[in-house]
Amino acid sequence: MILSMTVMTPLLLLGAGLGAGLITLALSALWRAQIARRTAQLEDLVQKRTAELQESARERDALLSHLPGIVFRCRLDDHLTPVQLAGQTRELTGYDAEEFTSGAVAFAARMHPEDRAGFKSWLARLAAEPEYGECVFRLSARDETTRWLWSRAHAVRDQRGAPAFLEGLIVDLTAQKEAEAGRLRAERRLLDAQRLEGLGRLAGGAAHDFNNLLTGILGHTSLARLDLREGVPAGERLDQIETAAQGAVSLCQQLLAYSGKGRFTSETIDLNGLVRDVTALLQPSLGAQASVVLALAEDLPPLVADAVQIRRVVVDLIQAAAKAIGAQPGRITLTTCAIEKQPDTFAAFALAPEFPAERFVSLQIDADGGELDTETLARIFEPFVPTRVAPRGMGLAAALGVVRGHRGALHVANRPGAGSTFAFYLPAGQSRESIDADSLTPWRGRGTVLIIDDEDTVRSVARKVLEVFGLQVIEATSGTRGLELLRRHLDEIRLVMLDVVLPDLDGAKALRKIGAIRNDLPVILMSGYPEPPAQAVAGGPVSVSFLPKPFDAPTLLALVQKVVPGNQLPSGNEVL
Repeated sequence: MILSMTVMTPLLLLGAGLGAGLITLALSALWRAQIARRTAQLEDLVQKRTAELQESARERDALLSHLPGIVFRCRLDDHLTPVQLAGQTRELTGYDAEEFTSGAVAFAARMHPEDRAGFKSWLARLAAEPEYGECVFRLSARDETTRWLWSRAHAVRDQRGAPAFLEGLIVDLTAQKEAEAGRLRAERRLLDAQRLEGLGRLAGGAAHDFNNLLTGILGHTSLARLDLREGVPAGERLDQIETAAQGAVSLCQQLLAYSGKGRFTSETIDLNGLVRDVTALLQPSLGAQASVVLALAEDLPPLVADAVQIRRVVVDLIQAAAKAIGAQPGRITLTTCAIEKQPDTFAAFALAPEFPAERFVSLQIDADGGELDTETLARIFEPFVPTRVAPRGMGLAAALGVVRGHRGALHVANRPGAGSTFAFYLPAGQSRESIDADSLTPWRGRGTVLIIDDEDTVRSVARKVLEVFGLQVIEATSGTRGLELLRRHLDEIRLVMLDVVLPDLDGAKALRKIGAIRNDLPVILMSGYPEPPAQAVAGGPVSVSFLPKPFDAPTLLALVQKVVPGNQLPSGNEVL
């Protein structure tokens, strides 16, 4: 028994050891399996979280890529070195984000020099305050275009509370700024146009009234000659009066040209030839400091315009360009070309034609180094306003009127850092009607003329001239009174002289009423403007002529003898 126990004890101990080992192995296997499962679960979770983060980053990048700007984080150093950039960095600046983050391109160096001081002040405020701040500045892109940017940002602080980074958003404001600038330009053009239009109406009205006074001066001068014998000293005085009056007439024509109501003749003009002739004539007077260069286009379409007036415009613009250059050496380049009308052809012009033609002939005069000051540009088309390019007289106001009267456009502008430009555009091949008085022949009239005009001087001169030549005259100071006299003396009246502007009944309405009373009665419209408005003639008598004021006796008789029955005088019986 004892022997038996002795033998069994080691066996039992061996079995217990084996069992414990098996248990340990089993537990170890279970533990490894559990670790493997947890590892797999963690890997699955990491993969899931990684996928989620990647999806989130993709969504974030997709969202940021559609933002009209840049989300940034940069160091608050002298170069504002970016740490992170997202969004439309390349679209906005022309540079990749890596070029900024690597330091290859310095953000601060691309900023507009005029905005750097303000930007630094903004950064200083952000560093001192915890709130967000906003700033607008300009940045030069890779292609050297200027971008307007708006930024909203705040300072990120370290554990000690010191500002370490700047982070925020940059948005492109270029389109809004350009739209705003365009709106401001349009407003300025509108204000300029309204101011010049107002001045034009004032000039036209003054010229109209002044022409009425000149009618009296020239008319009475013509009548005074009838009472004088040849060789009488008073005749020389009358010549001087007439010369002075004609000078005043010329000034009125300039004022009317400025108002766009000038009187022009029409002929075919070779603009290139005209420019060559004018420059050859002006070159000695421009001085040695101004050299003239011609860049004239071949096969330039002809102009149909008033050659005298267009020549004057070219002279005025070349002289203005020379004055813009001043005493320093410079070059004046004259360029001609033909252009087709585009929607923005006259976008920058202060005054553009109301109904532009389809094709234009242009002369552009560039004055190198002669930039104009703001005051000169603002008032360059105003008459009798001294400026750097027109120290006295009408200046470029008359040139503007001539160009407008030909349904063209005139433009003066600076070329920053280069000089100034003077240019006009005239319709190619567009004609205007010429109005010329016929020569006077010896003549005596028969019948009665009704004069309807509220100006005593005009009626008095016309009456005396017509009576000298055998006509009877009835006068009316208003349209209503004139119509009454017309009905009363309808069988006697052979001609009506009618002012376009009347106090009670304007000439257009009076003309239509005359036509309703007797449609075959000749009418001469009179006006201080060089031609009547088209609507004034519509609906009136069949025979309507026009007599611009001021007029003298020969001009009046030349027109009257065309429409009033009369007798030719024998040769040698001339009375004028």
